[in-house]
This record gives sequence, structure tokens and C-alpha cells, in this order.
Amino acid sequence: MSAVTTASSHKTPPILLLRILMLVPVFNLFLREAIHGSDEDRLWFAFNMVVLWLLAIAAFGYPAIILPALGLVAMAFLWILETVR
Repeated sequence: MSAVTTASSHKTPPILLLRILMLVPVFNLFLREAIHGSDEDRLWFAFNMVVLWLLAIAAFGYPAIILPALGLVAMAFLWILETVR
């Protein structure tokens, strides 16, 4: 019983956005390797994300820089609130 349940729960990511991205074949390949792969696979995934971000900066310019920065500001405020709480 436990082997079947852990194997089936190990295949599907719990987050809805990840499950939606896993339906796209190209994203499925990269995300599956990043989630279930070795440490080297995770480093290559991070490298690919950085390269995609740099390509977005080359294509779109300033908005590709400022939007992730604004998202990180919100994350930093939430981290500060959680830390001092």
C-alpha cells in the first residue's frame, strides 16, 4: 500500500502552477529533471532560467529587469514580516 501511494504521489507536483506547466511537453522535461533529478540537473535548470532571463532582458529591455525585482521586493517584505513575527 505505501509503495503504491508514495510512487503515485512522487510523480505529481503538489503546486497547481507546476501541474499546469507539467502538461506542456517541453516544460515537463525540464521541470521533471529539476524536481526529481540529480544536483547537476538542478544546476543546469538554474542556468537555463538565468539564460532565459537574460534573453528576456535583451528582447524586452527594462521591464524584464524591473518586474522580477518588484516581485522580489514583495517576497522580501513577507520574509521580514515572518522573521519579526
